[in-house]
Amino acid sequence: MKGKLSLRTSRYADKKPAFIALSAHYPGEEIITDSYCFVLLLQQPKLQLTVYLPIEIALSQYLTMLAPLPWLSIPASYLIELLQEQLTTISIPQLGEFQIQVTQFDCLQQPIDAIRITSSLGQILIVDTNGTAPLKENGYANLPLQVRFSIGYSRLKQQLFRTLQTGDILLLQQSLTYLSVETLPLFHYTWQPQGNIMLEQPVTSDQDDHNASPESSTAIFDLNQLALKVNFILQRQTFSLNTIKSWQTGTQLRLNSDAHCAIALEINGQIFAKGELI
Repeated sequence: MKGKLSLRTSRYADKKPAFIALSAHYPGEEIITDSYCFVLLLQQPKLQLTVYLPIEIALSQYLTMLAPLPWLSIPASYLIELLQEQLTTISIPQLGEFQIQVTQFDCLQQPIDAIRITSSLGQILIVDTNGTAPLKENGYANLPLQVRFSIGYSRLKQQLFRTLQTGDILLLQQSLTYLSVETLPLFHYTWQPQGNIMLEQPVTSDQDDHNASPESSTAIFDLNQLALKVNFILQRQTFSLNTIKSWQTGTQLRLNSDAHCAIALEINGQIFAKGELI
């Protein structure tokens, strides 16, 4: 990958009004880093933001298949194309929804002024603005929260987990459909492939046994016998706090048409594989 990002602090000597407005709510800081970042252009009808998405976030959440590979040897254009396929919209508290265009991937080596802000993609750095930023009064009500739709789980011993290969079939041992907001189970639900999700009764404490500890008293000190909980995640979406508060039994949510063909398998929140429900 040729070329380096060369945005400098002096570029923001005359900050734009939208940048100043954001700084009043989110303090700016000078960023000095030599890490790799994706450059994203976020667009609304009256506002554009140029932001940096650190490669660490992209690898851990959106490009998980590349995390164990020497990704620096992969052409930048290919990395950009892969990330663009994963990202279409982003939500930022007080600013709302943006369309995403991935424009660059490179290493930032010069200090810049930026605003570090939490978004539905995680921590991002706003480095430039164009247009007006009408900040919303109820920013906390529009705080983006991660919602996971789980269809069940299995428990694997580490010695078996290490033998898994592409093409293996993994049995879904415990079918249990529930959606959770961050780490809090909220509703059970029903779903049909290429259909919708319908919320059912809320999860109660006596029903919520999906985090029960495995009975492993006979092999406490044998780490190879330690059972790993593998969650089968139907899909992930980001909703605002206001939207989640409006949910009730019978609410229907949109299910991605190919969700059953891209089940994510995760252990302790880390996706290690994807597969098809058969």
